[in-house]
Amino acid sequence: GTWPCCTVPELRAPALRFDRTGGANDNAVVAGFPRNAPSLQASPARIRSVLNAQGRDIYERDIVVREVFSLFAVVQPGNSGGPLLDTDGEVYGVIFAKSLDDDQTGYALTADEVARDAQLGRTRTEPVYTGGCA
Repeated sequence: GTWPCCTVPELRAPALRFDRTGGANDNAVVAGFPRNAPSLQASPARIRSVLNAQGRDIYERDIVVREVFSLFAVVQPGNSGGPLLDTDGEVYGVIFAKSLDDDQTGYALTADEVARDAQLGRTRTEPVYTGGCA
């Protein structure tokens, strides 16, 4: 998969580092702009477990298996695509879903699952086709 990115020459912020050590019972932070919040919001989370989740890709074409964290966390619309941070501000993973059955459960792709694509994005200078949008 590919992750959208763009070049912003004026941006002088350091890149976030990945923490690949996250596991069950580790404390974490869901960071993002839930429900279009005007400023960055951070809420507490804890990793419940690490799962190999099988499902369809975003284009509903192929079956894929992804390494994900199940989280004790409130994940809201707008958190998707934002980081799951460790308590030192490094990235455990990327938030992508909330449970439909339990409002205290969310899901994040692990750092191992997204690190390769993130690294490719750092050096890419040409546009990447993202496929059609529904």
